[in-house]
Order: sequence, then structure tokens, then C-alpha cells
Amino acid sequence: MTREPLIHIHILRTGGTTLRYSLEKYYEYPVAMNHTVEQLKSIDANNYMVVQGHFCYGIHKVLEIPPRYFTFLRHPVSRVLSVMYSGNPNATEHDIWGNIENGNLFRVVHPSVTQLAGVDNFDEWTNTLPTQELLEVAQSNLEGFEFVGFTECFDKSMAKLCHKADWCIPELVSMNRSKRPVPMPEKSSNLYRTIVQHYSHGMELYEWAKDKFFSLVLGIGLWHLLNMSLLEVA
Repeated sequence: MTREPLIHIHILRTGGTTLRYSLEKYYEYPVAMNHTVEQLKSIDANNYMVVQGHFCYGIHKVLEIPPRYFTFLRHPVSRVLSVMYSGNPNATEHDIWGNIENGNLFRVVHPSVTQLAGVDNFDEWTNTLPTQELLEVAQSNLEGFEFVGFTECFDKSMAKLCHKADWCIPELVSMNRSKRPVPMPEKSSNLYRTIVQHYSHGMELYEWAKDKFFSLVLGIGLWHLLNMSLLEVA
């Protein structure tokens, strides 16, 4: 990678805050964190190592920089539960079912498929439900990403990203973790199957990406792992 800025599409609850704080510990003003188009229009992206935000694919056009994207993916069920528990550490399964039954789930946990596919109106992507067509666009976009990591092996993903980007982060700064462990329900449970049904396109994208990119992450050399603190992101 060159020193041109990277664009981090920060999917909610995938470790993006830890990444940002870790960079800021070792570099001065490395990350521009903006979430709206108007905010992005006010910065010069070339002054930063990374532009990070909960925006969708295509934002490089606003930034007027090359489309050098990276992102982290997380199993949709784990991500949904992490969002629920981070917002309410005392949440119960009953509370989660309540969000599902009242139709709030997509408003609380925005679909990663739409975020990675991108929409014409950048500020409206959270209101666009995923489709098979958007899934295929998201897959095509990910093919061109500089890097795709996974929250399930966050330490190895960060080591690989640092190696590719020529970043020196000897120790990760764990931030914004859930206040309680995120329990993964049994695959046979109604809760697991219902979340998968709601995020069927997201599951298909995750499984596709895992088949395509996971081995690249796990192929990181031992030397790079020994030079970083290992942690998991909840």
C-alpha cells in the first residue's frame, strides 16, 4: 500500500472504535471520523491516514480520492446481539424479540449489504433494505477492497492490515466493548434462525466473504502476531 488515505467503511460493532483509538495512540491525527456527506465535504482526506465512518460505499467520490477501501465483517447474529447488549447491558432475550416483532431490527442494526453496495443518496443508505441485486453489488465491491478483516479474528485481522498498510501498532487499545459477553444462541434456536432469516442477504455476504478472504487473514506470519497484543472484540 502507498501513503494515500484509506477509507474505512465502519460497520457497526465490528471493532472500528478499537482500530481508531489504536491508531491515535501511535500517530498524530491519523483518522478523520465523519459520518455525513456534509462533514466529509469539509475535510481534506489527503491529510489523514484513514477516513472512517458509518457511511456507505462510493464516498470516495465526495472525498475526491481513489477508492481504497477496507472493512471488517462480523457474523450477523453476533453483530445483532452485540448491538442490543451494547445499548442495554441488561437486555434479555425477550427484549431482543421485542425489537424483532415491532420491526425495529433494521433500524437498530443497519444492513451491511446496503452499506457495502452503496446507494446514490449517501445519507439515505440506512433506509434502503438489502436485495439480491445489492448483495451482488456488495460482493463485487468487496472484490476491489484493499483489505477485508473479520471481527471473529480481530487480532489477526489487525496484524494483517497493519502489515499491508505499513502501520506500526505494537499494542491495540480495546474500546467500546460490550459490558457483558455476547452469548451466541444455538443454531437450532428460534432466535438464531429468526435473526438469520431477517439478515439472509447479510448471512450470504458473510459466508461468501469468509470463503474468499478468511484464509488470507489467517495466513499472516507469526512474526507479525508476536509484535501485537492479541485480543477479541465483543
